[in-house]
Amino acid sequence: MLAGHRAGGSHAQALSDAHCYGLAAENAGFAGVWIAEHHFISYGVCPSATTFAAHLLGATRRITVGTAACVLSVRHPVSLAEEAVLLDELSGGRFRLAIARGGPWVDVEVFGTGENRYTHGMADAVEILLRWMSGAATVAGGLPGLLAGTREHVRLDGGESGPPDIDAYVRQLIAVHPVGSPQRCRAAVAAAATLPGVRHLLFLVEATGDRATTLHTIGRLSSEVLHGP
Repeated sequence: MLAGHRAGGSHAQALSDAHCYGLAAENAGFAGVWIAEHHFISYGVCPSATTFAAHLLGATRRITVGTAACVLSVRHPVSLAEEAVLLDELSGGRFRLAIARGGPWVDVEVFGTGENRYTHGMADAVEILLRWMSGAATVAGGLPGLLAGTREHVRLDGGESGPPDIDAYVRQLIAVHPVGSPQRCRAAVAAAATLPGVRHLLFLVEATGDRATTLHTIGRLSSEVLHGP
């Protein structure tokens, strides 16, 4: 869930809608629901995925609730790990933590974590977080080499990335998002589930921006695609 802000609506309404979708997902039989975290952008108005998850965990009984994802570039890894373990314990094991580097430069500027933390610090932060969650006696240092491959997604020469190829992006979206009958969507979901390393399949249901239509989509995904004939 993005908790996206739509024209004519308020941020409070976007958050209320996302909470409603989480409840609907549990009632529809989904295994889990995931909430995104964004700062200073309009298409996602949830600034703390862990806080939202805590609220939704308290309102549900069965479904798992995850973050997709917490912006680690602006958080201390030990603080985030503490929150994650606390939520998992209080919810009876229903919390799931996912993390990401984040996007807009304004995030690191406002929160004061700095460019170096964004471009080079992800591997170290992840290692510290994992060490703390494992119960290690010390988490003062990390192992940057563990996730060194994450750096390839950031320009290290200080240059700006070129403009995106919109046509290629649209073709990619069409290729990975099935449009058509429930049978076609079901086949695409089944094929994706067989890919190596896939443990979760996430469905982005808020494209319409309308609560009633989104709730209808959640119901159809459950009854016609995931649990259909």
